[in-house]
Amino acid sequence: MANEKNDAPVTPLEVGRTQGVLTDEKVAPNAHAHELHRFDSEEQVFESHLNVTEDDLIEAKAIAATLSVEGVRKMMENVLRIHDRDPNFPHSVLMKVHEFLGE
Repeated sequence: MANEKNDAPVTPLEVGRTQGVLTDEKVAPNAHAHELHRFDSEEQVFESHLNVTEDDLIEAKAIAATLSVEGVRKMMENVLRIHDRDPNFPHSVLMKVHEFLGE
């Protein structure tokens, strides 16, 4: 690898091959299609981030439709009071709550 100014430049492919990152192994064209399309809807992204089922998400949407913004704000403030330092509570959810509250 070119570490010195006098060394010849190398391409990323050369670096990958010498460090064992790239191989000549052939991969089927659709081998990673499942991974690429794993989250093909917004609901699936929420299900994944919140670790909920589709039924849980449908129920939450129905309940959310009946809540006011101020009611949700109070609820999220309460969630933070209880869980903000809870290591077992999903960190991604806490970050979304902080974002919602503008903190």
